[in-house]
Amino acid sequence: MRRTLSVAAFCSAIGGTCGTAAQTLSAPDLLRLLSGNTLTGYNGKLLFSEWHAPDGRVLGHNGGIKNQNSCWTLRGDAVCYYYPQHRQSGQNARTEFCWHLESASPTAYRLRAVGKPISGLAWITPGNSRDHSDEGKAWICDTLMSRRNPGGAEVADATARSETAQH
Repeated sequence: MRRTLSVAAFCSAIGGTCGTAAQTLSAPDLLRLLSGNTLTGYNGKLLFSEWHAPDGRVLGHNGGIKNQNSCWTLRGDAVCYYYPQHRQSGQNARTEFCWHLESASPTAYRLRAVGKPISGLAWITPGNSRDHSDEGKAWICDTLMSRRNPGGAEVADATARSETAQH
């Protein structure tokens, strides 16, 4: 049985103010909020839970598909995700999704897709609270990120990424 949660019920459950205008989080706020933490929620009709490794990897699942070689970065006041396979076709073609986050409560956020009419709700939990794992597989963000749109920012922490690769 599929369970759904209305926006009003979600907002009530988190004690937030989802109906009021909120300011989009800035890049420094996004980095502080996401790096090393787990974002769980839904966007459009997709459920997701992703741990944002400080080195730019994003572990977990999105839309029922386990992440592999998926990465995150900041571009202006948006967080962008890069996935190596197209979600519907499964073909090797980098896909990119960028989101603005707005505070709905101290731990919950409204999501707004950049340039698309998609929105969602999510909450943050400290650390890798859902034990998302790369299962010991090599994880490559550099090749994926090098194909990002011109003017894109570097991954969250290039130093941590290179240190992780050495271990």
